[in-house]
Amino acid sequence: ELSDKATLTKLIGECEKAYKKKSFWLPANQTPRFTLEMLAKRIFEFHTANVKGYDATKSGAEWWVQFRGSKSAHGKSIGFHWDRDEFYADRTDQNVHPQIGTVTYLSKHGAPTLVLDQIPIPKGESRDIHSGALSHPKLGKHICFDGRFLHGVPAELSRHLKDDNFTRITFLVNVWISHIPTDTAPWPE
Repeated sequence: ELSDKATLTKLIGECEKAYKKKSFWLPANQTPRFTLEMLAKRIFEFHTANVKGYDATKSGAEWWVQFRGSKSAHGKSIGFHWDRDEFYADRTDQNVHPQIGTVTYLSKHGAPTLVLDQIPIPKGESRDIHSGALSHPKLGKHICFDGRFLHGVPAELSRHLKDDNFTRITFLVNVWISHIPTDTAPWPE
């Protein structure tokens, strides 16, 4: 429960250790070893509760953490992007996306997440965006979206533009079914 200060402090401490500008893999059939893996497993199981017949050895949760804010070396924003298996795309020029992308807010500060119904399009083509969803940070809030959709964190849409002393903390999980993202490994022992 994130309203419990001790639990939140422990979770944020784990996030600080895990913040390495990379993601980690938790196979669907692996037992979690620490709090962040437990949260990743719960998110995976919640979003796959009605999915039948998938291979648990080739499915799982790709997870990572983000810190953004006035004191972050990476700034307040995250540019618009599509989640995909980056290494596979670089080798094959094909996009493989997670089934579901998720964001769990571990703070109430910072810029919102903006998700647009735009999937990757071939070079030279353009398509209209028909809808989007804007989610402002709130402690414990969890959002999910089609893993193919364009999304980002535009600081310009923050509710607290003048508040320069904040940190936006998020725990992110991509749900993958029957695909393990290339070059993504479990948290080291």
